[in-house]
Amino acid sequence: MQSDICVLSNGSDVELTLTSCPEEYFTCTTGQCIPLANKCNSKIDCTDESDEANCNYLTVPPNYSGHLGPRSSGERAVEIYLNISILAFPVILTRDLRFTCDFYINLRWYDGRLSFKDLNDNSMLNGIQLQELKKMWTPKLAFVNALGPFETIIDELSVSTILLEENATYNDISTTREYYGFKGDANAVVLRREYFQDYSCEFDLLYYPFDTQMCSMFFALQGFTKEFMVMLKDGDGTGVEYLGKRQLLEYEIQQEKLFIVDGYAESRAEVRVVFRRNVEYHIFGVFLQQKVLIVVGLITFYFEVSNFTDRVMVSLTLMLVIATISSSIQATLPATPYLKMIDYWLFINLYQMVAILLFHTLLASRVMKEIKQKQKEERMNAWTGNSAKKSRPSSGLRQLMSDMNSEYNQQDLPNSTRFNQWSRIFFITATLAYWCIFWIIAYNEYMRPADEYVNKAK
Repeated sequence: MQSDICVLSNGSDVELTLTSCPEEYFTCTTGQCIPLANKCNSKIDCTDESDEANCNYLTVPPNYSGHLGPRSSGERAVEIYLNISILAFPVILTRDLRFTCDFYINLRWYDGRLSFKDLNDNSMLNGIQLQELKKMWTPKLAFVNALGPFETIIDELSVSTILLEENATYNDISTTREYYGFKGDANAVVLRREYFQDYSCEFDLLYYPFDTQMCSMFFALQGFTKEFMVMLKDGDGTGVEYLGKRQLLEYEIQQEKLFIVDGYAESRAEVRVVFRRNVEYHIFGVFLQQKVLIVVGLITFYFEVSNFTDRVMVSLTLMLVIATISSSIQATLPATPYLKMIDYWLFINLYQMVAILLFHTLLASRVMKEIKQKQKEERMNAWTGNSAKKSRPSSGLRQLMSDMNSEYNQQDLPNSTRFNQWSRIFFITATLAYWCIFWIIAYNEYMRPADEYVNKAK
């Protein structure tokens, strides 16, 4: 009893298992023998179910301190493997410059101070109970750019398991019950918890609504500098995965990527997510709608040059409609210190209608002058007897307006007609050129690959 195997003092009690089972077999309470690998595997093999009793996969030594982190051999820093599983983006608020993310943080590390028993190939069967987990050292990550001071916590939502990576290293014959033992520095502890968190994001709205946004979530390892502990990408080497629906109401989730960030005393990781705005609503609700109104405004150039009333009424109505639509759209847009693409579109469309209205006013002035000249010539011809028309004396502006709308047509006003034709060509050409430039820029920005956003340095 004083041998190195038992390490017991005189008078101590020790429980012994008298068994005829061979090595690597477990002795059930009834004396039945089962393979040791079948112990604590969530399947009952002993008739008395003793193989699934008192299954504790974790062994914490008496001198273990949960306030101290694990130690690495030599000068190598302890490695904490990080994987972020994004479930959804329930809220993306462009006006408030923030988004909400529902995600899991998966952490994996090795702690040589711990030892494990009877691990299964399926790590979900190797669960660590909450009371034991709270005694252990676990990595703490701060959510750097979250809206509020938040960090990882250990509570009822935390799920921790042991990942079997190396076969059993010993079968401790000093204990009463047979078991397979595993080293803590060769088999990892895995910690997983879900978080629902708001984050700030610097939206770049220069090309709105053809914009693509790249938002980040920063995580910092607390309590240790990079000399002692570092974060590395886990999983398939990407460190992040998106499990939710990519086609959202306002955005499409294009790409996600995790980076290990340098330049800080502590180890930091950044998850970058690329959102591309769904532009269909804006195309049909804003751009196509206003295009139709502009086309109607250009059609007024085909009215009779003397028909000032219809030209002005149509142009003025269109201008008011575009102004109303622009105001309602502007009320839904975030305020920025710079002009967005949609601002240019709304601004140019409104002032294009103003320009058309001014042109019709100028054309009316030219038509009035030409009518006055025409009436003067008719009076001269009537005095000399060469006019086939009966001349009427002008009675001022009202009479001229009446003449513009009824008596004179385009054939009688060649100068005004020519001026209207050249102006029509200019306005239509300028409009088509502007549309081509605008949509080429919008298309190039909208079709930019997500890699250009996610890989650019901030």
